[in-house]
Amino acid sequence: MAFPYSDYKKINFTGEEQHYAIGTRVGKPFISEEMVLLATEDVWVAFKDDERSNPTLIHKDVYFEWYRRTGDIWITSAGTDGEVEIWSEGHTRR
Repeated sequence: MAFPYSDYKKINFTGEEQHYAIGTRVGKPFISEEMVLLATEDVWVAFKDDERSNPTLIHKDVYFEWYRRTGDIWITSAGTDGEVEIWSEGHTRR
């Protein structure tokens, strides 16, 4: 399935939580249907605001695919600072 909206963002992360609204970089915020993340170091990621207290651990150098709808993500280092690349696609504008 092809999606009309796509976004790519590289975020540096530290022990301080970082927030990113999907599509902000391209000026068209949207709800992501498919997302792929790749981090240089282990990182905690929450895909919904109410899940921020129980984030998902993404290991470094592993492509992580997420197929649930989300419009925002929160990123926090799991130990060592690094960067995470985020590729997102979707079809619903915010």
